[in-house]
Amino acid sequence: MAILRDYDDRAELQLALYNLVDTIMAIHGWTPTPEGVEWDWGPGLEAAHEGLAIAQALGDTNQIAHHFYILGWIAFTQHQYDEAEALGRQSEALFRQTRNLAMLGTVLGPLLGRVAETRRDFAEGRRLRLESLRVAEEIGNALDLGSNYAGLGYLAYLQGDYAEAARCYLRSVEHHRTLPPRKMRWVFSGTLVNIGKLWAALGDLERAAAVQSFVLTLFANSREARVWAGEELERLSVLLPREAYDAAVARGSTLEMNAALDEFLAYASRLEQTPIAAIARPVRFQPHPPAPSPRANWRSLV
Repeated sequence: MAILRDYDDRAELQLALYNLVDTIMAIHGWTPTPEGVEWDWGPGLEAAHEGLAIAQALGDTNQIAHHFYILGWIAFTQHQYDEAEALGRQSEALFRQTRNLAMLGTVLGPLLGRVAETRRDFAEGRRLRLESLRVAEEIGNALDLGSNYAGLGYLAYLQGDYAEAARCYLRSVEHHRTLPPRKMRWVFSGTLVNIGKLWAALGDLERAAAVQSFVLTLFANSREARVWAGEELERLSVLLPREAYDAAVARGSTLEMNAALDEFLAYASRLEQTPIAAIARPVRFQPHPPAPSPRANWRSLV
């Protein structure tokens, strides 16, 4: 239960809400720490609860909905999926009421869509992503267009439809490349990791290793990216001959963003024309691969 601090009047409440923005943005963006870059949930959670209390005191429906979304996102990252869905649905209802399409799309796809995806409810995840995509198209939101195509691509990948996954990732990259460089880098790490997984599923393990090495190099300050890409590299190190693995990792570490994206775009464009039946089935990673050799220790790569 949030405790509202004492404020003298509405103007002070409004000012306090605005002053919380920097802290709450720690939830939406990256907060630097001595160990790198990671989510800082403590101050963000406290700020979100206080912001919600202030918004409720002000009767500001959009801000109430926004803080429900923030709290829902925190719950999702902490694997509290029922709580994340409940908060997301409250946020969705209020944003529909205020016709705030920009935030409605963000709640539907990136939050509720990911909850459904995590539960492997593919039909609901696709429905939410498509509705969010329609909203993003209506208002021209390139960030959500890219994010939703990436989400649809991952849903297709999970269901073994690699041609559809490639088509969706292609659209995602095309939209995200229109973003300012700093924002583009921020949203790309997860998509690039999933593109690497797709290449591995199609049997191109060297290209997959190069992509994951590229992610580790480009997003070296992101703990999440290091974990995601590092896990994939450990699996690939078991499947690839040593020389091929080392060469792929070395190539990935020297790639430049636009060159890496151009390479994927060309590949995905060709894959769009490939019949699904002709696409290789996935390489089955061992559930518990042997301990990697020192060369496969991804922590030494960053």
